[in-house]
Amino acid sequence: MTIARCASGWRHALEGADDPRVERYRQLLAVINGWPAPPSLALVFAWLSAALRTVPAGYSKT
Repeated sequence: MTIARCASGWRHALEGADDPRVERYRQLLAVINGWPAPPSLALVFAWLSAALRTVPAGYSKT
């Protein structure tokens, strides 16, 4: 599997993770269960998505 193909798969898998509704769901779940509020992962997912978009399409080093 090439790096570009792997990056494409990760981008596809992370599309829903960057949704603000997912983060809100995690916050509400913590409140309901009496857990501490989870840290925001919005910046992490934004950075990771941007990093995965920079992998050139023809890059094939394994």
